[in-house]
Amino acid sequence: MVGYYQMKNLSLVMIAAGMSSRMGTVKQLLPVNENLCCLEYALSKYLSSDFFEIKLVLGYKKEEIENKLSSNLKKLISVVYNPYYRSGVGTSVSAGVAALSSKSDACMFALADMPYIDSRFLDEFIVAWRKDPDKILAPYHKGKRGNPVIFPKTFYAVLSRLSGDKGGRDLLSLYPESVIAFDTEHRSILKDLDVMEDWNAFKNTVKRGDFFRYI
Repeated sequence: MVGYYQMKNLSLVMIAAGMSSRMGTVKQLLPVNENLCCLEYALSKYLSSDFFEIKLVLGYKKEEIENKLSSNLKKLISVVYNPYYRSGVGTSVSAGVAALSSKSDACMFALADMPYIDSRFLDEFIVAWRKDPDKILAPYHKGKRGNPVIFPKTFYAVLSRLSGDKGGRDLLSLYPESVIAFDTEHRSILKDLDVMEDWNAFKNTVKRGDFFRYI
């Protein structure tokens, strides 16, 4: 049975198509250090995990963002363009699903503005998913639901019809019998970057070297 789980192909869709209106600048391009922008930093956390394929959904400033990505990173991902990004995150979810391989068995949906997410959490999360790969797996920290979330292939058709600001989270309340809660001590699943104060706080943790206190 363990072998059966290991054969399941887990895809990743990272959503980075938004306009960063609350940040006041393109947060995907904000520099973490001299080598990495925020988007590259967020993606780097996922590269060592067991993903069958990685899709990056871009929209606003697509060309500018794509040109910023390193050539090595581009070899590991596929960029998907969402022309309807102004309509809301639901359109990015549906665009990502449409780009998945027919061999994909489940997909983790992640947000590019969550650079606190740690590879240790991702490994634990994927191990839990492999124990019951036909369910939706959602992370919780002290009773609060966070991101990323894994959906099995049986939900791809529903996800592909999402539009506006309705994302995958809305499906969790519609199909509670299909959801497994994954309790974690990693509070990074709740921390995103919405405004410049969030970004400054993140940069300060990186500079101080105490980043792992926030994981």
